Order: sequence, then structure tokens, then C-alpha cells
Amino acid sequence: MWRFTLLRSLGLDVSVVCLALLASGSAVAGEAWQAEWDKVVAEAKREGQLGIVVEQIYHPVMETFRKKYPEIKFSEIGGPSTSERTQKVMAERRASLFLRDIYIGSPWNSLGEGSYQLCDPIKSALILPEVKDESKWWKGKHRYDDPKGEYIFVYEGVIKSGTIVYNKNLINPQQIKSFWDFLNPKWKEKIVAFDHKPNTVGNIADGLRLFNFHPQLGQEFIRRLYGEMDITLSRNYTQMLDWLAAGKFAFAFFTSPTETQTAIVQGLPIANFPGPHFKEGGIVKHLIGVMCLMNKAPHPNAAKLFINWLLSKEGQISFQNTFVPRSEGLMGPSLREDIPRDIIPATARRESCVNCMEYTHDMVDLTPVTKFIDEVLAKSRK
Repeated sequence: MWRFTLLRSLGLDVSVVCLALLASGSAVAGEAWQAEWDKVVAEAKREGQLGIVVEQIYHPVMETFRKKYPEIKFSEIGGPSTSERTQKVMAERRASLFLRDIYIGSPWNSLGEGSYQLCDPIKSALILPEVKDESKWWKGKHRYDDPKGEYIFVYEGVIKSGTIVYNKNLINPQQIKSFWDFLNPKWKEKIVAFDHKPNTVGNIADGLRLFNFHPQLGQEFIRRLYGEMDITLSRNYTQMLDWLAAGKFAFAFFTSPTETQTAIVQGLPIANFPGPHFKEGGIVKHLIGVMCLMNKAPHPNAAKLFINWLLSKEGQISFQNTFVPRSEGLMGPSLREDIPRDIIPATARRESCVNCMEYTHDMVDLTPVTKFIDEVLAKSRK
């Protein structure tokens, strides 16, 4: 209080002085992040390389980054599957070779719950204010796909609804407004589903999470689907789609979006149920959009540069523009809320799915669900 009295005695407006001090503090903070960023960019260019574990379909995104920072060359581990890429990384590490800085792409669950232990906390690498500002992201927060919520950053939110495909010659999609409509006796023996064994990962995992955890579905829906409908199980996506196109089945559950899209382009009489088609909505989850900063990164500044660029507006527009058009919104909708949404089909926009539930990490373990399915199947076959 004595300070304000002194200021007034000197003829100074206290409010003006306070505003000036606040502005000065903001300027200092602004200068601090800018100085840190400039140093990271300069050091990244000096390092000149980024070791990255990435899916080949990310190449257009990488090319956008390369055009902006041509001084940074990529050293890449590719491969058709997350498992294959992970095995290559682990082989390097067993040989005490730490060559990779960043992992981006599909959820990194090949090593189970311990996958995140190959990463460093990514929060410390976030520098740009537009990236750190959580108000720019869906529901005002950053999301992580690890139990500690600090290692595997999620920047994509796709509406998943079981990845269900139907035969257009047999089905009018308006016949199916709810998941419960699949339990109509007329669809008995007309459903093929991807087998939940031996590994419950990928699309079937997302579908079973939706069925099990959604408050309007749950175990009763699973019990009736597997116990009453005489569904056929398959471990081959191509076989499922061929059977569906031939009319052997009316519906295929837990299919591959990539293979389904290829089949549609080839002219097979099949189509997807869009995410919010069902009154229960779906589950909002990531499919191709996670990133981790690998520990013992050999090019730490290039890693920070890439992380901040990919999570910036520019990087997320590049990501979204790469994946959304080729998948009709089944992959690639960014969790950033301050970038254009017009490229995303209306049926794939999160705001169109009022009953959608959000994936959380406590839904990871599906062992109780698959055990329950086995019990239901065993009883139905007696």
C-alpha cells in the first residue's frame, strides 16, 4: 500500500504504472520463448539430421517440413506395420545404437503398456505459444496415450463406430439407426466380424471399447451380438470384404479402413456407415496421429523443431490435408480447433456426434471383454 501512496505522491497514475509493468512482463516472456526457439532452430540446422520412425503414408507431411527446413535431412525407419518398425528400433537399441529422435504414426502399442518407456516426457519440448496453449485444442486440453499423460502426444481425433461396412445391394442404411438394430433376427447369420483372437488390437479393439464402455450398449449388447446372431469370425480383412461384396453377408464388423477404401475405389458394392450415423454415436480416438520424443535422442534440437512444427497450425493443416481427403475423414481430423474444418466431411466432424464418448487410457485393457466374449460364444455353441 505504501508503494501506491508513493506513486500518487509523485503524481503518477497507479493503473497506468501497473499496466506498463504487466506489458513489460509479457514482453520479457515473449522474448524468452522467441530466444529459445531461435536457438533451437539454429542448433537443429547445425545438427542437420532427424532420426524418425514413421509410416510411409506420412511422406507428404514430411515433405512439407522439408521444404520449410531444407537443412534437416531425414534418417528414416519405415515399414508396413507398427510391429515391424518397433522391432527395427529395438534391434538398434540392443546394439547400443540410439539413432532415432521421433516416433509418429499409429498408436505405439506393439510393446504393450511399457512402450512409453522408450520416450522422454514431451511437454518439455513444447516451445511455441500456439502449441502450448491448450485452449487451441479440442475441449481445451492436450491429450496423451500413456498412463502418465506426458509421453505420447495425441493430435488426431477420429470418430470410430466399429468400422462397420455393409453390402449396398442388400442394405438400405436407413434401416440401421442404432447398434441395437443389428440384433434384429433377420440379420442372424448375416454378420461377419474380425476375430478378437489372438490379438485384440486396431479396429476391433476400438469397436469393442465402444461396445463395452458406451453407457447405452455395454455387456448386454455384446452378449446378444455374439450369443444370438450366429456371427462368423475371420482373421482376414480381404476375405471379409470379398464375402460381403458377394452377398454372403450383409455386414462386416471391425474392418480395415484402408482395405475398405481400396475395395470401394475398385467398385465393389460396399459402403461404410459414417461415424455419427448411429444414435449412440461412437468413440473419438486416434488412428494415425500420435507422437513421442524418444529417449537418448541423438538430435534433440531437430526433434524439438519437428515436434513444434507438426503441432503448429501449419503442421496440423498439412497432416489433416494429407489424411482426410484420402480416407473421407476416417483418418486425419486434427484435434486443433483453430484450423479450417471444411475439408472434413460433415459426417466425420466431432461436433456432429453429440453422443460420442471420448477414449481414455483406462480403456486399454480389453482382457475382461475378450474373456466375456469367449464365455458367450462357448454357451451359444452348446
